[in-house]
Amino acid sequence: MRSFLYVMVGTIPVLLDSDAVHEVIPFPKDNGREDNSQEDNKGLCAAGHMNWRDQLLAVVTMREMLELPSATNSSDKVGVVYRYSPDHPPIFFVVDQILRILKLGLDAFVPLPIVPDKLSRYFDKVYIDKDESRQVYCLRNPFPTEMTIMS
Repeated sequence: MRSFLYVMVGTIPVLLDSDAVHEVIPFPKDNGREDNSQEDNKGLCAAGHMNWRDQLLAVVTMREMLELPSATNSSDKVGVVYRYSPDHPPIFFVVDQILRILKLGLDAFVPLPIVPDKLSRYFDKVYIDKDESRQVYCLRNPFPTEMTIMS
């Protein structure tokens, strides 16, 4: 059995290997402003990096990665510090929502169905969530190295 962090990116449910998750933190607000608009957070991560425990992490917004429209309310975003490879520093994934942690055996997964290339680059299998009646995409581990720097 393995543990997975079950997150949402828009309407797409995603599983992240919990062994690779270092920390889950609220998406930071820019300069402590109460108005947490999309432009504020873009300014915070304009260079595509985030300072986490004196370590500079690449920021990967999963909505952008999956070519989804930007969220209208960025105050609910969550950051996941994720180490996709022991040979590389962690990255900072930005997701819309954390749902729960699941413990699953390998028999709980089915092969990835035929999906667009943009999805098959990032995901390698699917979990069928019978409670929610949906397919949940499991993020590749290791994650594609070329995706750690998004522009």
